[in-house]
Amino acid sequence: MFVRSGLCGAMTALASLLVSPPSAAHPHNSVDIIKPPTPSFPEGTVAPGRCDVRFEITDYSKIAVTSAECSDYVFCKAARVAVEDASLRVIDNNGEEGPGIAKNVLYPIEFTFGTPSQGQINWIRSQPLFACDQAMMF
Repeated sequence: MFVRSGLCGAMTALASLLVSPPSAAHPHNSVDIIKPPTPSFPEGTVAPGRCDVRFEITDYSKIAVTSAECSDYVFCKAARVAVEDASLRVIDNNGEEGPGIAKNVLYPIEFTFGTPSQGQINWIRSQPLFACDQAMMF
């Protein structure tokens, strides 16, 4: 499942929702975006970047970030806060996770300046990601 949620601010952050694809043997519940993550561009950042934030949803809407990987550690906290402040809802599809639960949900976030060119987006997406530890995310 892939849902594009949009851009925000002069220094923009693009966020999209991905849920690992289901199979006939392992169906997943869906996730509905009520209020998308609206990441803030970290102060003092001089280059664009990206993060992949993984999380679980329990009780239909309680978000718990399980990990994040970013192209620069300066984005770790902003990405975590954006996902935790979002409003997402699990839609039950008889998923193997159980009612009201979505596991291993991925929200990629791209931090860009202004309206990015395709070249800037391609460059951001080509950057390697590094694991954020707990100290970087809080």
